[in-house]
Amino acid sequence: MASVPAANPTDDGDDVSLVTRRFLMGRARNTLSREERQAIEDAMSAIREFPARSHIIGRGERLETSTYLIEGYVCRYMDDRDGHRQLVAVHVPGDFIDLHAFPMKRLDHDIGTLGPVKVGVYDHRVLTELTERMPHLTRKLWFSTLLDAAMHREWIFR
Repeated sequence: MASVPAANPTDDGDDVSLVTRRFLMGRARNTLSREERQAIEDAMSAIREFPARSHIIGRGERLETSTYLIEGYVCRYMDDRDGHRQLVAVHVPGDFIDLHAFPMKRLDHDIGTLGPVKVGVYDHRVLTELTERMPHLTRKLWFSTLLDAAMHREWIFR
């Protein structure tokens, strides 16, 4: 398990780290139980830091981990044939930035930092065990990916 950032008390008196405090924050009032928060924190295998303007995940790269944004901002982007870059998403702290790579194993876009970032890394084998053991948490993770898809549709429509 990675060393998780310091805890802050919640309204119900629980101490939660900066990691789980932000997951699904403000999104349809989806909250995690104390057990779910602890499971997410325990499942994190590493915390990594990247400087601004870093390419952190490449299109087509085989992935065995998923990445959770703890601090900073990242973007998903694609480059066209002429080298013009198009942002297709921006992620904020509390987002799993590539959770859809858990079942797919590859991304069809690149991910880069917009400023310095800190991310948590989750091994897919550990996520598999977690989702098999905790169906309610599985639905929360699925909700997170569905929310990302809804935001993508909104970007396309606008």
